[in-house]
Amino acid sequence: MKKSIITTFVLLLTIFPALQAQETYIIKNDTLVTGLNLILASGRKKYHEVIEEKRKNNVLKIYTPNIISEFHTDNKTFVSMSSPVDGEEQKVFLYQLVKRDSITVYQYANKEKNYLFFRKNEGELKEITAQNNPYSTYINEKYEGNSTHPINSYQIRPTPQSIRFAEKLIYTQNRNLLSHIRYGIWIGGGISTISKSTIPKENTNTHLFAGLFLNIPVYTYFSVHSEISFMQEAYSYHYKSSETIDKTFNRKSLFMPIMLRYSFNKIKGNFIPYIQAGPSTHFALKQKEEKQFLSISDENASIEELPVSEKSNFFYSGISSGTGLEYKLSSQHSVFLDVRYIHTFITNNNNIIYVTISVNL
Repeated sequence: MKKSIITTFVLLLTIFPALQAQETYIIKNDTLVTGLNLILASGRKKYHEVIEEKRKNNVLKIYTPNIISEFHTDNKTFVSMSSPVDGEEQKVFLYQLVKRDSITVYQYANKEKNYLFFRKNEGELKEITAQNNPYSTYINEKYEGNSTHPINSYQIRPTPQSIRFAEKLIYTQNRNLLSHIRYGIWIGGGISTISKSTIPKENTNTHLFAGLFLNIPVYTYFSVHSEISFMQEAYSYHYKSSETIDKTFNRKSLFMPIMLRYSFNKIKGNFIPYIQAGPSTHFALKQKEEKQFLSISDENASIEELPVSEKSNFFYSGISSGTGLEYKLSSQHSVFLDVRYIHTFITNNNNIIYVTISVNL
C-alpha cells in the first residue's frame, strides 16, 4: 500500500510539469511547438514580440509576428495578423479576447487607443466601433425586436469589459444581465390580522400603500430592492360579554423595506418571475385609538369613550417577503405585480398580506 502511494506521487510529479508545459506553444510554419518557456512582454511590446527563454543556457530568443503565426502563454492566445493600428497597416500580435463558433474578437492597445477587431466565420478583419458593433446589433434585435430602435442605456461600447459582458449575455440568454438601476412608483392594498391580549380571536383589518421604489442590480440575478411608502391602516372590533366594547384604531406611517431580490430567467415572452425578502422599518406619523364601553346592568346602562395613544409603537421593525412577476413593456420599462407578507415585531403582532403594482419610470 505504501509503495503504491509513493509510485502514484512520483507519477504525478512527472505528469504535472508536462501538463504545464502544454499550456504554452507557438505555431511556426504551420507546425505546433509545445513545451516552451515563453515570456510575455510588458506593455505595448507584447503585441510585437514574444520571448522564449532556454533554461539550459539561459539564452533568450525573440519571435515576431513575421516569424510565428500564433502563440499561447499565461492562458492568453495571440495571433499574428495585418491590422490597421498606430496609423498604418502592419503585422502585429492581436490578443484573442473572445472565440466562438461564428465570431472571434481581438484586442490591440497602445498609449493612445484601445483597438478591438472582429472576424465572422474567419472572414475579413473589421474594427469594432460604436457604429459597427455586432454585439449591439445582436442585443437590439434580440431584446427589442428591431435594430432601428437603439437601446441607448444598453449600448455595448467597444471595450474589453463590455465585449465579455455581451458574450456572457449571448451564452446564458439571461436578459436580467441587462438590468440597470431602476426607480418608480407603486401602490397596493391588503388585509392584516392583529392579535390583542384582550380579544379572544384575531381581527381582519385593511391597509393601503403608496410610495416610491429603487432597484439596484448587484450580481447577475440578484438586486437590492428598497422602498419608501405611506401606509394607512385601520381596524375595529366589537366584543360582547358582561360589557360591550367597540374599538377603532387608525395609524398613518412610513414603511421602508430593504429586500434582496432574485430574478429568474424569463418564463415566456416578456415575463420574469422573482422572489424577495428582507427587513423593514416602520415609523408612525400619526395614530389614534378610541374605545367605547357600554356597561349593562339590571338597573342602568352607561357609555364611556376613551382616547388612547400608543406612543411605544411609534417606531417598530418587521420582516417583508414575497414573490412577484415582472412584465417588460420595453427595454427600459416594466410593470411589476407583487404578493407580499409582512410580520411586524410590536406588542400587537401584525401580520399583513397585500398585493402591489408598480412601474419603473
